[in-house]
Amino acid sequence: MGGTGGMGGMGKTIFYFGRFAQLIGMWLLLVDLFTAGPMGPSPKLFAVGVGVFLAGWAASRATKRSS
Repeated sequence: MGGTGGMGGMGKTIFYFGRFAQLIGMWLLLVDLFTAGPMGPSPKLFAVGVGVFLAGWAASRATKRSS
């Protein structure tokens, strides 16, 4: 069924935190792309967006394995 089936309360919290971090990471990437100037997107903001997204992906993935 769902990805959170059989998880305890803490597992669900980590799973949803990971999903929220993925949304924030995607939002940062979109902001960086739409506010890019003539030199292109900011590499620092792009790296932060990718890092937040990957951290969220890892957190949600870790809870799926433990179920």
